Amino acid sequence: MASWELSPLYRHSASLLLPDGLRLVSQHRDRIVLRAADSLQVLRAWTLALGNAACAPTRPAGRNPVLAQQPDPVQLTAFTVAPGPPYHVLCYPTGSRTAWVLDPDNDEPAARLDIGNEGAVAMGWAQVEAESVVLSWSAHRLRLSLYRLSAPEQALHILNPKVSGPRGCSFRPDGAFFAVLERHNARDTIGIYSTQSWSLIRSIPLEDPTSDLADLAWSPCGRYLAAWSSVTEYLLHLFSPDGRILSTFTPYSSLSPAPSPAASFSSTTRATASRLKAKTAAAPSTEKEHPQSAHDRQREERSTATFVGLGIRCVQWAPSGDWLAVGGYDGKIRILTRYGWVVLAELGLPTKVVEPAIVWREPAGWVEKTRGKGIVSFEPTPLPHSLTPVQPSLTSAEPKMGVARMEWSASGRWLAAWDASHPHIIAIYRFGPAAATAPTEADLAAPSAAHSSRARLHTILEHAASPSPSSSTPASQGAIRSFTWQPRVRLDEYEDDDAVDAREETLAVLTGEKGFTQWRSPVEGEEGKGLAECVGIPTRADVIFPASSLAFSRDGRSLLLSAPPATGAAGEGTFCLAYPVYDEELAAGDDGEAGRTWLSEDDRA
Repeated sequence: MASWELSPLYRHSASLLLPDGLRLVSQHRDRIVLRAADSLQVLRAWTLALGNAACAPTRPAGRNPVLAQQPDPVQLTAFTVAPGPPYHVLCYPTGSRTAWVLDPDNDEPAARLDIGNEGAVAMGWAQVEAESVVLSWSAHRLRLSLYRLSAPEQALHILNPKVSGPRGCSFRPDGAFFAVLERHNARDTIGIYSTQSWSLIRSIPLEDPTSDLADLAWSPCGRYLAAWSSVTEYLLHLFSPDGRILSTFTPYSSLSPAPSPAASFSSTTRATASRLKAKTAAAPSTEKEHPQSAHDRQREERSTATFVGLGIRCVQWAPSGDWLAVGGYDGKIRILTRYGWVVLAELGLPTKVVEPAIVWREPAGWVEKTRGKGIVSFEPTPLPHSLTPVQPSLTSAEPKMGVARMEWSASGRWLAAWDASHPHIIAIYRFGPAAATAPTEADLAAPSAAHSSRARLHTILEHAASPSPSSSTPASQGAIRSFTWQPRVRLDEYEDDDAVDAREETLAVLTGEKGFTQWRSPVEGEEGKGLAECVGIPTRADVIFPASSLAFSRDGRSLLLSAPPATGAAGEGTFCLAYPVYDEELAAGDDGEAGRTWLSEDDRA
């Protein structure tokens, strides 16, 4: 890939790419618009009656009976796309009693779902065999409802889900089982359901009654289930599908103080203990003090400065399922292997970056200099290079610190991470060929020795801080908003997957400014620095496009860039599409600029 082609800007509140990569669905007030992804031509549009009494909740009865019969105004329509064909679109106003299912190939809605009087706080899709299932979380965590499109009037209910939203539940990759975090009798429980009969096949209660789980996720291979606690405790459990606990990971367990037995002592026992203690202190010691062992000395000298009393912030499975990355509020990424569930690598941003790591710095003011037209390369930074973290406010409920997000590349060779203590930096870690093999006894005895051969810090992308109208603090100006890896792209000349795997991989990053940045990895089997570039989004001088979210299509041939609605813009946002242009396509271009095309001023919104 060497260039990008960009579409004009369009005004819509929210947009999503269909998984087929050929169509785009967007929402504008009460209308849902379907467009072609290549030309953005309107294919179909639906207008939903969002303000009628059938779909909007009514006000509670009061002194004025006329106002009690009027529905509350609908604030926003949220929508999501089914993961499997025919890629139905689910639309629902937040808190409404009714949701619609739209078929991209038909003008009429495919189904209308009656959620209930309590409304839905979140909805989503699940693909079970050849049928798409709608998930609906009711208010107050009363129940999780499942609607099959073959019989939408017959809903299945799971009572007392602990989390309201996409978190707290996970489908196994083959769709055979569904795991849900539940809360029964003031204790956390993991319920595993069979998707064939939608019946509970196993309930896993946790041994510790004080456990406070926050989320869970099946491994890509479907052989393991990971569940981790909330921010108050660093605790991760690994289960098998039959409910057996395989391992429990808690790196700071030795720092928890043991319960003091003083509270259970009687007054006589305390007096006896005091006399024995005084007598022992007065008598000379005849025993020779043993020298402290190396293990105990190393344990005492172990630094706990990064421990802040908070726990896990994000967890990500590697695509193969052999590795599990655990990011915490302490700024560390611990890589667990399925061979014994031990830590073979502990990653994190160093205070001073040295070779062989690479630091790329974004050129300051490149948007103003190029006016959003063209691609500008990052500048290499001489090493060693010092990194200064932003001091978080520890008095807030969720301080801006720790590993806030991680994402593996499609091949599993690269891991991109963002630490909230360094808001302008993306760290990219490389995993060597030894990452796919089982650890040896030497690796288990000395995890630090296996660190260099299995995982290491490869690249740091340092973005420039620039003023933004939507930024409230200097630390958030130009901070990382979103990043994602490009899926594998199959070109016509490649016939096998091995050739596709050997190609470079691309990471796209957004900072909320006019444009985005990309990092291209070196080809597998070659030692290289990669390439970091800034890609401008050409717009008129009076048009601001602070893109804050991005998403690739499933085939990787289009990138959706979305900007949230501006303050006072009546819920209107903007979006555009970027199309990657590869070297093979550039060679076939007719113009003299290697096939690169830019929009004219008249064509831009």
